[in-house]
Amino acid sequence: MAAATRMVPPLIYLWARRWEFLAIGSFFSAMSSLGSPAFTAMIAESLPRDQMGSGYAIFGMVRRVPMLFTGIIGGMLMDALGIWKGTRICLIGSFISAAIVFVIRYLFLTETLVRGGRHKRSLKEDFKEVLPLFKGSLMGMQITSAISQFAAGLIMSLIIIYVTGVIGLSYTQWGLISTAMSIISFLTAMPGGMIADRFNRVKLIIFARAISPITTLGYIFLRDFYQILAVRVVAGIGAGLSGAGQMGWMGGPAWNSLLADIIPPEKRGRVSGLMGTISGLAALPAPYIGAYMWDMESIGPEKTMLTSVVLGLVSTAIFWRTVKDPRSEGRGIKEPAKGDREENQSKG
Repeated sequence: MAAATRMVPPLIYLWARRWEFLAIGSFFSAMSSLGSPAFTAMIAESLPRDQMGSGYAIFGMVRRVPMLFTGIIGGMLMDALGIWKGTRICLIGSFISAAIVFVIRYLFLTETLVRGGRHKRSLKEDFKEVLPLFKGSLMGMQITSAISQFAAGLIMSLIIIYVTGVIGLSYTQWGLISTAMSIISFLTAMPGGMIADRFNRVKLIIFARAISPITTLGYIFLRDFYQILAVRVVAGIGAGLSGAGQMGWMGGPAWNSLLADIIPPEKRGRVSGLMGTISGLAALPAPYIGAYMWDMESIGPEKTMLTSVVLGLVSTAIFWRTVKDPRSEGRGIKEPAKGDREENQSKG
């Protein structure tokens, strides 16, 4: 369902002539994230516990491959053809790629979790079953995610306006910066996954999130293309190592493997979905609030970006104080051995 929903926004944007259509497209874009919790849970169920970090890293690397060249191509299209024609070509490409993903998932994706019973729970029963899990480290991760996504939402859609209108970068330069960050994230993803498998994942996430604000501060204080490129490369290292802090996205090898270790296997999809819903609702008003602050003469773009940085650091402090790595403390979910999983699946 989520893969099919991804095909809708590009078509809406292609034919949009009023802002109301953009709102409808944004709604379908948000709906496409419904499949992320289930997809994350399926990956966790397909990996042995001691290799989850590396497994998530490999998956993340594969997903980043298109980003290695799409940023610079998009920027060159904008500069060569103009915003109107360049955007339309990009939207057509987005629709084609979404359609390919839909076909591949429909043909080859299979269920990984074998459920013991046939009892169908209601939504209310599901809610009551997973709500008690939201305490301790899981609650800390939820609060961190909600604040981070709100902070990112304040400026995410406005950065391109700032770097092109205020700093004066061309679309090609901005695309090159995005491509460089994607390359660095790609190259550091596997080392990040290996580190997550062997060391404390909480410390790794804190490190990555601590260096993330460098990018936003660079927009405020720097005006040279190569300087901004340098700070984006540093941010790319953090994004590659843990996935945390990149525009509020809370995925990545360390984050996902930590989450999989905290949540029981049969509840991963529901808990991840509820976490995503709560964070999404918290971030829902952020773009409007950010745009309002951006346009206010007493606040402006720079103070809006500083607000986003401060909120991001606050969420990192909350994460540091509340989240513990169960593996480092000898706790966590015990995954069945590979042979046991295969036996259970054959019985199912």
